[in-house]
Amino acid sequence: MTDILPGGEEAAVAAVATRQTQHSDEAQEVSRLELHYFEDVLPVEIARINQRRKRTDEERRKREKPARGDVSPRGPEDDGTGPGPVSPFTRGHYDPDNIRRGGDPIDPERPDRNKMRPRPRPNDMIGLALSGGGIRSAAVCLGGLQALNRRHQLEAIDYLSTVSGGGYIGASLSAAMTRSAGGAAAPFPFGEDIADNAVIGHLRNYSNYLLPRGRKAIVNYAEAAAVILRGLLANVVQVVTLMLILALITVFAYPTFFALYDGSFVTQLVDAATAFIHAHAGIVFRSLTDIVGRHPFALTLWAIAILGAWLVIWAALRTYHQLDRLTSDTSGHCLKVARLLIIAILILALLDLQPLAIATLIKHLQSDEGVALLPWLQSLVPILTAFSGAVSAASSALAHFLKKSERSSNWSTIALRIATQFLLLLAALALPLAIWFLYLYLVAVLLVPVATVGTTDITLFGYKMSIACLYALALVPLVIFFFWLKPNNYSLHRLYRDRLSKAFIFGYQTGALEPVARDELKLSALRHCDGPYHIVNTAMNVQGSAEANRRGRDADFFMFSPDFIGSDLTLYGRTQSSLAGTADMERVDKRLNLATAMAISGAAVSANMGSNTIRPLSPTLALLNIRLGYWLKNPRHVARSRQAAQRTRNPLRWVFDKFYLMVEMLNLLDETSRYVYLSDGGHIENLGVYELLKRGCRTIVVFDAESDPSMSFGSLLKMERYARIDLGVRISLPWEQIARSMATRDAQDLCRKGPHCAVGRITYENGVNGVIIYFKSSITGDEKDYVLDYRKRFPAFPHETTGDQFFSEEQFEAYRALGYHMVDGFFSGADKIAFSRDANGGFSDADIANLRHDLAYEIAQHP
Repeated sequence: MTDILPGGEEAAVAAVATRQTQHSDEAQEVSRLELHYFEDVLPVEIARINQRRKRTDEERRKREKPARGDVSPRGPEDDGTGPGPVSPFTRGHYDPDNIRRGGDPIDPERPDRNKMRPRPRPNDMIGLALSGGGIRSAAVCLGGLQALNRRHQLEAIDYLSTVSGGGYIGASLSAAMTRSAGGAAAPFPFGEDIADNAVIGHLRNYSNYLLPRGRKAIVNYAEAAAVILRGLLANVVQVVTLMLILALITVFAYPTFFALYDGSFVTQLVDAATAFIHAHAGIVFRSLTDIVGRHPFALTLWAIAILGAWLVIWAALRTYHQLDRLTSDTSGHCLKVARLLIIAILILALLDLQPLAIATLIKHLQSDEGVALLPWLQSLVPILTAFSGAVSAASSALAHFLKKSERSSNWSTIALRIATQFLLLLAALALPLAIWFLYLYLVAVLLVPVATVGTTDITLFGYKMSIACLYALALVPLVIFFFWLKPNNYSLHRLYRDRLSKAFIFGYQTGALEPVARDELKLSALRHCDGPYHIVNTAMNVQGSAEANRRGRDADFFMFSPDFIGSDLTLYGRTQSSLAGTADMERVDKRLNLATAMAISGAAVSANMGSNTIRPLSPTLALLNIRLGYWLKNPRHVARSRQAAQRTRNPLRWVFDKFYLMVEMLNLLDETSRYVYLSDGGHIENLGVYELLKRGCRTIVVFDAESDPSMSFGSLLKMERYARIDLGVRISLPWEQIARSMATRDAQDLCRKGPHCAVGRITYENGVNGVIIYFKSSITGDEKDYVLDYRKRFPAFPHETTGDQFFSEEQFEAYRALGYHMVDGFFSGADKIAFSRDANGGFSDADIANLRHDLAYEIAQHP
């Protein structure tokens, strides 16, 4: 057998390790993470794949050993260059120059941008992509994997690329097929279609993984409620802390009720500070409020006047061509000053509004009507919070509806879109308004306590104190708690991760009565997996990045693998390093393992959801702690030199990092910060195909089990667009035949044998062709009787909402059986296949027959 990379794993790993060793002693920076470009990543992955191919080739030869005197049906081993079909375990060469040997370490501050968007180099690897779609996708992909294994095709798969729900079952496969230290080979865990084994029984038991069966309902709901309330209270503490601080600052600037009408907020605050200095140091300052004016919006009006004058001067300076660089309408300094003035005016106007709003609230509270309304006003915050929470819980489904219906011309759909947008707007405003009212009320209590709370003093532990002292006393533990919190520690991520891990991360030996939990299984342990090389796809949110978000995607591709973690923007760090004293991502984040990566890949609901982000609703989602995403240390930050790292460890930066909730609320995420925010891989690309195209795979098998009731193939079309723009890859796939077949079947109740599958061409930038085999969840009428019966009772099948993550046994089996039927129908030849016979890039019947026999078959290139 010929390896893709000459020298196998040892050459690839040694080459990169040599480069690491040369610099490990520089400046005694033994804790630095060594960064890599994608060109460093690929050789190591291929070396791992070669290692598995050798093992699989030996096992297959034993299984297919010809009788004495017989000639092997595959003929002598080919070196990949001879004529005729290439054996599945005979591969061509990979260019070893892609391994960086020596040279300077990558500077995380100034990486080579030419290497941050690599183009694929076609090879003969085979990839399998499992799409997102929650437990629905996991069930469909489970059936598909069983069919692949039955037809002995799974062992030919080199890469396994998973997203979200496909990652549930993909992680389960990888965990179960990972050998323990010095252990024997780990077999395919999911058995056959004919009968369940212990593993399938376990998966069925946990198909309702969020509220698992076998436990009392009160226990499930009580635990879930406790976790949800914990997160809400943690956020309440942060909000109350900030509101108390702002209330005390406001009262410092406006110590009396009548002062609320006297001058702008900033000038009053400056005057209060100078008065304090005068009282304690004797230094005399002139009143800034007297200079600016005592109108409540005096400073805002001055800023508007300055902006007007600046714009007139700018217009006059535009007359002189010598000043074009200074006065440019796109990048000149005049433009920057005008921009800063406009932002300053908005901030000053917002600040100047606060004292007037406080005065208005106090007047109402002092009136008879206000006293009667006070109990209702005090309950306003929880009412608005409950309303926002109800809408936010359905935000993912609402966003999906708005995206799918944006081009609809149906009047009822348009009306429903308007109603949905109005509902989202109300929900987006409700919680910020409630918090604003809380701030106003806290200040009102300080300024006129008798009118608001009925007393001037509070008795606490036998001591009388003013309300301001009570605020200050309460701030001490609140501030400590505020800086103690870390973003991942109280979000819903951990609950989600633990539930998924219990259901899907386990080990299994043939004949065992029960799978064995492997909750702490590290990503790096998958280097010893007997299954395909696993890539877990997530989305790195970059809504605040001016550079990375020029195309409006709001996210970029971020991957976890046994050897590397990162993206082209953050570069890649080793998952686990074998060099003593060298940092790696698993050491940086002790909780990072396979279960964590799987949960991040499926983090469907969050304040920031890549291209699915509902920006007006982001503050509400963040404040209500509806956050399944994960904050991970940026590889580029971990790789900084000690000097650079120390510059970012100053106290001010540390304090700023604690405002992660504000960063999530305002969508200020980018690829250069100390931490990056990761969410569902479907927030950038929901099929998992992009990373396989990036690696130049010759054959890609796709299981698309996302919710697509209109059969519009949205994720496929988005992936094709990304592939063309980013990678220079074109995909030609006749998916319309699947859509037409299902539509005809639904209209006429016909029974057809397929197509559930379409076969198309992948054309790389250099003209080399590959093959894509695409399976789509669909019903054609030849499925098992109990599958069709389920369809009759639940017409949305097989595209029931992804919001349903509480599958029954019947529901799970219907999707699993459909997945098996689709894939087995392809390899058995029982189903029709959608493919083009066009002479330019099409297929012949013989091509399809050969693909059905062997995924690695070399398809003839038509002229």
